[in-house]
Amino acid sequence: MTCSQCGGDTRVVDSRTAQSFAKGLTGKLRATGEQLVNWYTSDWVARRRVCRTCGHSGTTIELYADDFRAILKEGLPHE
Repeated sequence: MTCSQCGGDTRVVDSRTAQSFAKGLTGKLRATGEQLVNWYTSDWVARRRVCRTCGHSGTTIELYADDFRAILKEGLPHE
């Protein structure tokens, strides 16, 4: 992937499935993933990425394209 800050290449420094959150990533990231996609599917992966050029870091939440299309069609749940 490319860096959102400088356009450089990023590298993955940590990957976690939704089921492995108990072993690692922060509560804030877990809550974000659960709010965005876990209500629809528990089959997603969060990856921490760091830019090789500028050092900027960020997280991606990845899921299957079919699940993403279904989420877009249904919309996010109302609180």
